[in-house]
Amino acid sequence: MKKNFSFHRIGLMLKTDWIEYKKSFLLFAGLLLAVNLFIFLIDRNGFQIFVFSATMFGTLMFFYTFTGWKVHRSKNRFLTLPANTVEKFVELLIVGIIFFGVCKLIHLTVLGCSHLFMDTQIWFMNDLPVDAIARADFFSQISMAVIMLLFISTYFLVSCLTFRKYPLPLGALILILYGIVCVYTVYFFVKIENFNTINMSDGFFRSNAMIETILFLNTYIGWGLGIATVVLLYVSFLKLKEKQIR
Repeated sequence: MKKNFSFHRIGLMLKTDWIEYKKSFLLFAGLLLAVNLFIFLIDRNGFQIFVFSATMFGTLMFFYTFTGWKVHRSKNRFLTLPANTVEKFVELLIVGIIFFGVCKLIHLTVLGCSHLFMDTQIWFMNDLPVDAIARADFFSQISMAVIMLLFISTYFLVSCLTFRKYPLPLGALILILYGIVCVYTVYFFVKIENFNTINMSDGFFRSNAMIETILFLNTYIGWGLGIATVVLLYVSFLKLKEKQIR
């Protein structure tokens, strides 16, 4: 295994992926293009957000399947390549970025052609707020959506590197159970501390340590998700390193 970091080896691994999986990549890109064209021909204005969400979801599923198959398949060639773990991890991330870039390019190309030739109203341009405060809130929501997407993508990347069989269902189940536990915990503490949480008759808002913690986490949820994404990226790197050592 090579110890020094080399962009040349990363380029060679990307070239190898293209040569080996070119038909699968082109088939998936053609499928995305066909779905976008089909939906926009049916209803140019009604399904834009649906098409965007569906293509993003499909790209995620394709990337997770590709990653899990490369890492876990028998007689694995990826883990035995003469490159270090950092290079292999960076190569996987670059492949994921390329997938999302192609997905977004196809969607925007179809959307732009539909707008130019069929006078389709583009939802994110039509609904862009003019007021400065509303515009700042709009971009804040977009930023939160991007952070959430990065968090979910990284979480399922860890799941695909961890579980050999059924990584997506197992990862989804763990995430859902964790969400239920968090929601129930918040509900439980708000309920039992309700008498000490809100007392408007005294003319002020009273709280306790648990409620303050919940409010703090809710206020800085974006930062929390960003930090969690970085932590999950590191965990996914460790999982890949563990697979390579084995």
